[in-house]
Amino acid sequence: SNWTFIVWGAWHGGILAIERYTGLAKYSGFSIVRWLVTLIIVMIGWVFFRADSLTDALTMISAMFTPDTKGISPSFAVDVTSWSLCVMFIGALIALIQGLRQHLNRLEGALSQGLLPNIGNVLRLPIFLLALSSLIASNYSPFLYFQF
Repeated sequence: SNWTFIVWGAWHGGILAIERYTGLAKYSGFSIVRWLVTLIIVMIGWVFFRADSLTDALTMISAMFTPDTKGISPSFAVDVTSWSLCVMFIGALIALIQGLRQHLNRLEGALSQGLLPNIGNVLRLPIFLLALSSLIASNYSPFLYFQF
């Protein structure tokens, strides 16, 4: 094992403890701020889970929150294209729309039955086809857990 797994477990357990202590675990409504905070917390946890060392994890986390490309390895920077950023934006938009859809379905009004709920459904198919074509065109990548 690696110390990164210990840090990941402490991170995960600490966040759960904070959530329960503050009573946030009881809140079930959609909030964009809560959604973004959850996303950031989970992404930081994934870094510790996957990093080879604590130094690598801290370097990656620093790069995540630095608005330049100095922290990105050249081999990864090649893959960050305007096309991949567009696909990520559309994926985030779908997730946001689903959250709004859940929120609007609780409200009784024209918006909950209108265009907004259907946009997410329309965007899913092209994203799925793009992901599928990318997987088919890419090289073989071994299953993550075989590397441990």
